Amino acid sequence: MTYAAVLIKPDAIRDILEEMITNDLQTEADVRIIFRKYWLIQKQLVKFIYPDWINKPEFPSMTHNLLQGQSLLLIAKGGINIYTTLQKAKGKMNQGGLRLKYRTKSIEEWETLGFSGKALR
Repeated sequence: MTYAAVLIKPDAIRDILEEMITNDLQTEADVRIIFRKYWLIQKQLVKFIYPDWINKPEFPSMTHNLLQGQSLLLIAKGGINIYTTLQKAKGKMNQGGLRLKYRTKSIEEWETLGFSGKALR
């Protein structure tokens, strides 16, 4: 068995989606959630959560969104391909998966708010 961390961000918590997302992850990704904790992330930790995004133009927006309230940290237990399985279940905003299922705004609406490119995918 392999373990993975999953972070459900503040906007999903605000929209009361965390239980539905958690249930869908367990069903669609065939993982078992073995730990969960609400977590108010501090600004200095964002660079450790998104290390590949630090020098990208979207990083300030990502940081802002992550600091808007509590996130839900999950530890999932699953098969050897847990990361691939979770990424597939997560999907992309306009290409299926949980991001499409639970999105609250279209890509066009997010773009009018200043988001673009990979920040939306």
